[in-house]
Amino acid sequence: MTQPVFVLARNLPDGENYTNYDICLAASKSIGRQEVGGAQRINSLWRIYVNGPEARIKLLSKGLTINGINIEVSSQNPLLLRGSDGKEVPTTKLLISDIPISVANEALEAALIKKGLTLRSKIKMEGIRDPQGKLTEW
Repeated sequence: MTQPVFVLARNLPDGENYTNYDICLAASKSIGRQEVGGAQRINSLWRIYVNGPEARIKLLSKGLTINGINIEVSSQNPLLLRGSDGKEVPTTKLLISDIPISVANEALEAALIKKGLTLRSKIKMEGIRDPQGKLTEW
């Protein structure tokens, strides 16, 4: 199977308002309908699957055009951490639960560092979802 190409959702015009169909349609305009296998969004990253290495190279060189704006696609997942040699650095997402809100993020970070962990990002507090599943400001 041919590796997908990648597009960050934040790089698309109007941000988050695209469906799999929209992404496939944009890709098909660049490389031809028969060359597009599908599109899949995982969190903030779109994966576009193509039908062969030639189609992948073509899409990488042409990119996507959405609303008249050319969008660059990546050959590698841009969200993976890579070392200076270009190889992926293994990382683990850590979910810590049942901590009172009154505990400062700095205290959590200090405890994790003391345990020998290397933090790759700031601690993010969990958001509360409403009954429809949408994130709230809390």
